[in-house]
Amino acid sequence: MTIEWQPKDQPIYQTQDTFQQLVDKLNLGRTQLDSDLAYLDSAFGPLPGSSAFALTGITTTAKSLIDAINEHDIEIGVISTLGTTDKSNLVAAINEIDAVFDATGNQILATSNFNIHSGSGGHVAVLADNGTFRLYDNSVSAIQYAVFTEATGHMKINSGVDARNALRFYDGDAGQTNAQFYGMITLPTTGTGSISSSEISANTVHGAIDEVNERIPNVYNAAGTLLNP
Repeated sequence: MTIEWQPKDQPIYQTQDTFQQLVDKLNLGRTQLDSDLAYLDSAFGPLPGSSAFALTGITTTAKSLIDAINEHDIEIGVISTLGTTDKSNLVAAINEIDAVFDATGNQILATSNFNIHSGSGGHVAVLADNGTFRLYDNSVSAIQYAVFTEATGHMKINSGVDARNALRFYDGDAGQTNAQFYGMITLPTTGTGSISSSEISANTVHGAIDEVNERIPNVYNAAGTLLNP
């Protein structure tokens, strides 16, 4: 069905304004509309560098929607260049890192070997303020290999299994024990430990050396000078 528009059927609007007054009102409305459209144009952006426009409530340095989105896009960077395995989005990438460096549990959970490397001339520092640095087998409830503590300016290394096996030096996996110390080594003259030897009864290295020295007979040269005082 076709409906025809009939002017005579339309409501009649009456006004007391003159023609000029109508023109002025139309011009005023156009000016307001132009102002509103100009505001929307600035709000969407992008803005020229000289613009002083600022969208109300926006907290970015950029003050229009397009410029603000571009500002965040630059700060976030290119997702595909993430070093994580999951590059689908930032949350997934951060969760992948958190799965190893567990911020909530205050622990590092490596599924394979975990290596710490310092740069050339750098150092690796492990800080435990008034605490201890402990080595465990697999979990904190398993056998404790060693405890590193500070005692009056000295480092103490304690074995969690056997105090006599607290410190060993190995040449790789060959089983050959090698130890190299720089500087002076002070040996105690007394102690309650036990030296693992069936030939020595002394309880300290210092005592063992004295015991061995006592077993060596004095040797003199032809002039009667003691060669092994």
